[in-house]
Amino acid sequence: MLVKEDGMAMTSVMMCDEELVSLQRSDSEYTSGTQQGRKWPQHLAAIIATLAAMSAGCALGWTSPALPLLPFLTEAQASWVGSLLAVGALLGALPAGWLADAWGRKAFLLSLGLPFLLGWGLVITSALALSPEFQVPLLYAARLLLGVAVGAVTVAVPLYNSEIAEDSIRGALGAYLQLMITMGILWVYVVGALAPCMKSLALACAAVPLIFCVAFFWMPESPAYLEAQDRFTEAEAALRWLQGNRGPIPETQRWRHGKRDQVPQTQEEAQQWLQGESEEAQKTQQPAPRASTARALGIVFALMAFQQLSGINAVVFYAGKIFYGPHSAVAAVVVGAVQVAATGAASALADRAGRRALLLASGFGMSTCLIALSVCFYTDADAGSWLPPLAVAAYIALFSVGLGPLPWLIMAELVPADAKGRASALAVCLNWTIVFAVTKAFPGLLVGLGPWATFALFAAVCVVGTVFVATAVPETKGKSLLQIQCELGRP
Repeated sequence: MLVKEDGMAMTSVMMCDEELVSLQRSDSEYTSGTQQGRKWPQHLAAIIATLAAMSAGCALGWTSPALPLLPFLTEAQASWVGSLLAVGALLGALPAGWLADAWGRKAFLLSLGLPFLLGWGLVITSALALSPEFQVPLLYAARLLLGVAVGAVTVAVPLYNSEIAEDSIRGALGAYLQLMITMGILWVYVVGALAPCMKSLALACAAVPLIFCVAFFWMPESPAYLEAQDRFTEAEAALRWLQGNRGPIPETQRWRHGKRDQVPQTQEEAQQWLQGESEEAQKTQQPAPRASTARALGIVFALMAFQQLSGINAVVFYAGKIFYGPHSAVAAVVVGAVQVAATGAASALADRAGRRALLLASGFGMSTCLIALSVCFYTDADAGSWLPPLAVAAYIALFSVGLGPLPWLIMAELVPADAKGRASALAVCLNWTIVFAVTKAFPGLLVGLGPWATFALFAAVCVVGTVFVATAVPETKGKSLLQIQCELGRP
């Protein structure tokens, strides 16, 4: 009996090997001579999708040029204007994964144009109000509504970009989220420096989601989502558009049940595929998550926590005091430009240097910069010293190269397709919860511990995060989603 079962298993593997050779041959014929120049539609769709992220960046950066234009706000009111965005983002992230699965990635992203436009409309209305007793509630409502859209964007955009990307450019497309967020921040800094007026600032911010809705309307839906909905003809048409091809799509390029890249590409993957298929028939109920899913969630949640506990929002907040002076608005624009340039470098390097290398360099460099800031505050360095501004600029650049964009990309890569929507929503909720907590706690830490101890605490978090990346985060560069899941499932 054992010999018979072994023989059947060997026959299955041999049949799979023969099918695999056939699939790879058709795929080779498909890609031969057409590999170059076929990826620009994916880049185009991802860039236009991340215009929604640029809209989020405008909302995130708005407080820097806007708060000086609101002298009637008390310190407590200004704090709430800043932190209510995080509260709204938490509320928006909670249902975002479910809604993206129910409505589709494209329809859900397009629907987010409405809260963005309504939010900026409330800001303009508050600017037209004559009394602060009307202005403050309108600003609160606007920031909360904008936050809902921001939180939903940070869930839906990584889903869409990861599902339209080939393995070889998945890192670049995944980094576009943070790149466009920094571009939104830079945009609002530039407008604030050139036209320091509440209405002009709000109109400039509202233009971005409007452009996004018009442009993204013409982009395809995620083929992975379409196939998961059994809309195979639409899925193939979307895939053909994204790959710039008019001919038939070989089987290795298709999506199966919304899980593209889980078609086996090697003999090892084929054996793992067969084993998984046979086990699937025996497991109609799984009360506990798979080991690979549980490990993926642990890594993603930890990276999201380290991203925000590294003190990025605190450093940006304190940068205004470090750069305080007649040219502070120009300095803010320079800081925004540094963020854009560094995040652009991350997009270019993610598929070359690898995720782990960038995260390790980012964590180590950020901890060094925070220690330098802590020493400056402890020794009461002269306000004209070059070290604090240099440390802040380097810290922001290093964050933008690694710990800023890559957790979003790794979230889309590690979490399997059947859990991606819900898991992404939970991870983003954790992220925004920590944003709110750090934003509200930072002023108290400055008073209670002092600036030097506060930044030393953030430096310690960066050190712990770097050790975590070195010991627990796998490299995903150039690997298919199936390979990543197989590696996560190994003890």
